[in-house]
Amino acid sequence: MEIQGNSKEFLLLRQVLADARAQGRQGCVLTCKAGLLPYYEKFGFQNRGVSPSALAGQSWYDMAVLFAPGR
Repeated sequence: MEIQGNSKEFLLLRQVLADARAQGRQGCVLTCKAGLLPYYEKFGFQNRGVSPSALAGQSWYDMAVLFAPGR
């Protein structure tokens, strides 16, 4: 899966991550479906495993990205 550098989704996620860094946060977390794991991994998110959430009777995955101190 290729990251689309000008898609609304790409720009929004890039801005969310930039804002989180600017606010001094340690990282970001999200929950997604299996099909989106490769997309978020390209932003540095790591798969933390199956989420306890069973929304809509589907499997969801917890993802997290941690920011390096001072960045």
